[in-house]
Amino acid sequence: NVTISRVEASGNMAFAKVFVSVFPPEGHDDLIKSLNKASGFFSKQLGQVLSTRNTPQLLFKYDSGFDHSDEIETLLKEVVAQN
Repeated sequence: NVTISRVEASGNMAFAKVFVSVFPPEGHDDLIKSLNKASGFFSKQLGQVLSTRNTPQLLFKYDSGFDHSDEIETLLKEVVAQN
């Protein structure tokens, strides 16, 4: 249950930050470490389908935005239940 939430590429496409979320969020640190360890493989695969001069070097980052929105949804449900 890994989702790519956004990608920020440098102007020359040399680097790209790939933000991912995971559900459930437990163990996301290990996931990010594993993805970064395999980033060379992903870059190679990406290079085979991109028609650009450069293939970006990928850096995976955890996107906690979904965790935050889940917390807000839980709080809103509690407020609605109280009313």
